Amino acid sequence: MAGVTILMPVLNGARHLDVQLASLAGQSPRPAGLIVSDDGSGDGSRAIIARFAACSPFPVVMRSGPGRGATANALSLLATAPDGPLALADQDDLWLPHRLADGTAALRGIREPAIATAPRIVTDAALNRRAQTGWSTGSATFANALLENLAPGNTMTLNAAAARLARDALRSGPPDPAHHDWWLSQIVLGAGGRIVRQPRPGLCYRQHGQNLFGAACGAAALAGRLIAVLDGTYGQWVRRQALALWQGRHLLTQENRRQLQAFLSRRERPWEWWAAGALPLGIPYRQSRAQTLVLRAAARAGRF
Repeated sequence: MAGVTILMPVLNGARHLDVQLASLAGQSPRPAGLIVSDDGSGDGSRAIIARFAACSPFPVVMRSGPGRGATANALSLLATAPDGPLALADQDDLWLPHRLADGTAALRGIREPAIATAPRIVTDAALNRRAQTGWSTGSATFANALLENLAPGNTMTLNAAAARLARDALRSGPPDPAHHDWWLSQIVLGAGGRIVRQPRPGLCYRQHGQNLFGAACGAAALAGRLIAVLDGTYGQWVRRQALALWQGRHLLTQENRRQLQAFLSRRERPWEWWAAGALPLGIPYRQSRAQTLVLRAAARAGRF
């Protein structure tokens, strides 16, 4: 597998950028390069990146983002990424030294579009360990991806086929998903690709109170997700993801395109998603049976 290019969206990340950039420089094998898209920082982020670029062991390109939020910034990086494998990085994490090597090894020999994803060590702002994310036992399927993000963006390594697929999908017109990493998982699985789960953590996922999204663990996180279901936020995300995916429907397998069409046609009557035979190729679900049951109850109550 060829050298991996790292893509990193940035916005006012000066507080933690030095640590993250040093961890990228400490990867073995060495990255092919780093492309940073700064979305209008006013805190010195650009100066930090320029200073790193001057002594980096690999090429660093910095450019200006579209100024339309984190998802649009990440998608702009993917749309113009060079040929070859890619890895996505957040501005405030710390990559463990094997992050890139593990992702590369997990994808070796896979010809179809594939994403490798790893567990994360959840830390506080000072990088003190708090928890570790893990995997459910269920396999990653397209029906599952319709309702759940199966690969957090900061853990993702894409093989060249997945990177090419993403560029092709973005050329179909700028999609407007709620979350770029969720969309990436959906388009790859929808096109007949796969998600490969790595066994060991690849990074320290810093929680500092200003994260765009926090770690999906702990009672507070579960409570927040329940509120998102009940107040309609989660339902809006699901529909935005599906509509964004529909723009690239020509890239999906015939079966998954039919699945997505049926899913969208029944979105106004969510309870029917779980009716026997409601969708041609499987009923949308989440990895957690309990979470699926919560969605069923919320749909029956007209809250999702």
